[in-house]
Amino acid sequence: MPIGGLSLSAAVIAAYLMALADVNHIELSKLDFIKYSSSAELNFMGLKNGILDQSANMLSQNNHLLIMDCQSNEYELIPKGETMPDFEVVVAYSGVTQQLTDSGFNNRTDECRVAGWFMQEWENIYNGAEVTPLDNVRLRNIQPEIYEKYKKDLPGRFGRRAEHFYTEQARVLKGKEAWAKGDLTAFGQLMYESSDSTFNNYETGIPEMATIMDILKKTEGVYGARPSGAGFRGSIIGLVDPAHKEEIKAAIDAVFPKKTP
Repeated sequence: MPIGGLSLSAAVIAAYLMALADVNHIELSKLDFIKYSSSAELNFMGLKNGILDQSANMLSQNNHLLIMDCQSNEYELIPKGETMPDFEVVVAYSGVTQQLTDSGFNNRTDECRVAGWFMQEWENIYNGAEVTPLDNVRLRNIQPEIYEKYKKDLPGRFGRRAEHFYTEQARVLKGKEAWAKGDLTAFGQLMYESSDSTFNNYETGIPEMATIMDILKKTEGVYGARPSGAGFRGSIIGLVDPAHKEEIKAAIDAVFPKKTP
């Protein structure tokens, strides 16, 4: 696809799979499509990703928040709270397109595994816990209390990657509560915090995205925003008050082209 950063590869693969299944009269569940789509990206494209994009494409519903356990495949669709104000979604394209296989995306996956390996090793030394092969290490399988015990000892980038993972997990749970209550201000703040962690801890933000984020943070009517496209290219996604959308568009048009011609 010429413009990346909105789950486009996952969406295109899922669409092809659905078409192939339809013309060949093969019945597959949504979870089957998620599994096969993810397998194509992992085993054919060589992208070390999970099933987040595929699940969002296949399972999402309008005005609902999708919460998915990517290990068990259990998911919830949470309707927006009754008191939630009207909002619209803003998609601000950075102008940067890059294949994730040519970016640092796979490195981030490996760095998370190394962080987990450190923690497994220390738990093995002190408590006799198992140390798994590196390819099998998942931060998800290392409890937050283990991370809290060793986070000060994790060196450099590995500590930052782990901090992003564990704080992002906590933000998801808080976001679930805020959405169900209809508290869009709290939900938007969590989006901003996620963005800050993406830039500072996961270190995937690019200057063009940072420019857009800075504009949105300073513009009235924006509840919250964060990078899409894994932070290496693509767009910033935000939730905005419809009454201010023209002001928001004007603010981006006035600043972004000058800073990133």
